[in-house]
Amino acid sequence: MSFVISKIYDALLARSERLCLADWRHGLVSSLAGSVLEIGSGTGRNLEHYSPTLTRLVLAEPNHHMRKQLTQRIRACKFDTPVELCDSPAERLDFADASFDTIVSTLVLCSVADVEQSVREVHRLLRPGGQFILIEHILAAPGSRRRRWQQRLNPLWSRCSNGCQLNRDPRPALEYLGFRNQQQVLAELRGAPDFLRTVLRGRWEKPAAQ
Repeated sequence: MSFVISKIYDALLARSERLCLADWRHGLVSSLAGSVLEIGSGTGRNLEHYSPTLTRLVLAEPNHHMRKQLTQRIRACKFDTPVELCDSPAERLDFADASFDTIVSTLVLCSVADVEQSVREVHRLLRPGGQFILIEHILAAPGSRRRRWQQRLNPLWSRCSNGCQLNRDPRPALEYLGFRNQQQVLAELRGAPDFLRTVLRGRWEKPAAQ
């Protein structure tokens, strides 16, 4: 299934990319500087939006089918420093504590094995004052018709979409670990099925003093 998803992933997101996703990506990552780690990089849709003058850019993608397409995109991009690629999952990233100024996650936490552990790794790897950049589809508001359908569809959807979950929300884990919300927007993912449309995007900061 992961091979099939990797082949059709960009096509599935193409309409949403045109309508809103590309603008969201650009707005969140184009001004980043310093050292950046992106978890679950997929086919590399964020690459065209990063500044080519970053001092370090590391892309982590554990799915080898996705990584093949990601490698092709890396070759097509022109960066002043080489882009590093690794196969680490979000829950277990092989870097030293406080290694990065910014960590980016776009449409990733829906399919990781453990959301809280993934956020713990982000917290560990960020320098004090570092940013966590996030775009994720999440569970809709309590009592809403969309939320009820997400709960009903989730068992079937997760089997058909390589483990993507409709009933997740990373905000409790972010709050528990002490991240400070710097910018948070709840938006509609235009061009997507209704059950995928509730999206959380923004920036969270690891406090300078813990």
